Amino acid sequence: MIATAVLKHNRINNIRALSQQRNTVLALTSAMGFHFAVIMLYVIINFLTISKPQTVKPPRGIDIYSVPTPSLHDIEISPSAIGQFPAMKTSVGIPIPVPDVEISTDATIPPQTEFTGYVSNEKNCTTCGNNGVISTGDKPYILDDVEEAEPPIWQPVEILPVPIKQIKPEYPLMAQLAGIEGTVWVNCLVDKSGRVKKVMVMKSDSEIFDEPAKQAALQWVFKPAIMNSGAVSVWASIPFRFTMEKR
Repeated sequence: MIATAVLKHNRINNIRALSQQRNTVLALTSAMGFHFAVIMLYVIINFLTISKPQTVKPPRGIDIYSVPTPSLHDIEISPSAIGQFPAMKTSVGIPIPVPDVEISTDATIPPQTEFTGYVSNEKNCTTCGNNGVISTGDKPYILDDVEEAEPPIWQPVEILPVPIKQIKPEYPLMAQLAGIEGTVWVNCLVDKSGRVKKVMVMKSDSEIFDEPAKQAALQWVFKPAIMNSGAVSVWASIPFRFTMEKR
């Protein structure tokens, strides 16, 4: 009886051991299967993400201030492509001389010979004075090759310069294609002959318009400003507006 009980007890222990061993194998197999499934899922997701073509959205705008102005000389464009864009229009504002007072359109310029006390192109001058004036006894002379100093930005004059020739700037092609509009304020140094001697941009909505505005301003011609019955150099401000007509 005792032997039978011992055998029965050993059999039960063996069954329990086999059951625990089987459970351990099943647990390990399940864990390995779960980790393998996670790894395969990660690989599949990465593969689909890499192989899927990515769509790059076009830029919503161009910051002209952060890139150099593109060259427009070597750009070719077909007539059909040009026809897809609205007609362009450049407008030139009324020049605003400095200081801002009323401009007289009836101003006349006295000839150089009427400027009292000055004779040009005289030779054998010996003594130099201020502003390029040379004194030889009772006759003052002017040196034509003496460079005149630039006037201050704000200078009082009796008669402000009046434009007699206005040139419109060219609308940059890149600005047309991008639909860019804006205004450029150009300060012009108008000399005694009414020619624009120097230009500088004071304010600009977009740098792409700066060079066309300056090139146009250099071709303007004015009746020069008058002060003390003589022509003087003065600064004048011209706004150039670049707009496109909507169709």
